[in-house]
Amino acid sequence: MIAYYDITTTLKDALLEDVNVNTVTQGTINQIDIAKKSIFPVSHVSVDNVSQEDPALRFSMSIELLDIIDISNLQTNDRFRGNNNQDDILNTQLAVGVRLMERFRRGDLFTDDYSLDGFPNYEKIINEYENGLSGWRLTFDIMYKHDMTIC
Repeated sequence: MIAYYDITTTLKDALLEDVNVNTVTQGTINQIDIAKKSIFPVSHVSVDNVSQEDPALRFSMSIELLDIIDISNLQTNDRFRGNNNQDDILNTQLAVGVRLMERFRRGDLFTDDYSLDGFPNYEKIINEYENGLSGWRLTFDIMYKHDMTIC
């Protein structure tokens, strides 16, 4: 059975195809060297849990879609937008997540072996971690038809 490898590799490859993603990581978010600005925007993939629902596995996933906030040295009177690119990050990274989910729902990633189940959820991340990252925490379930049999 290759379910875990298949799901995580498919997500990594699909995210790297997006022009607004430079790096895809997995594991503990603390392992990312966020001092290196060249890796951003970054998508961090996590398999939160898996439940067996014969004849499929339900993968509960989360992806953090993040970029570094760039604060301008120029003064601004715009109290709504401020003097940083946070709104740009939120807009761009939301689009990354929506494109990915639509590919699973009815695009080229929708297959007989796996598909999106239910509706994805986007939780805003504002100024988290050491370097002031912003973006979205995308959570969703993928159903994966497994091939395990009774031996």
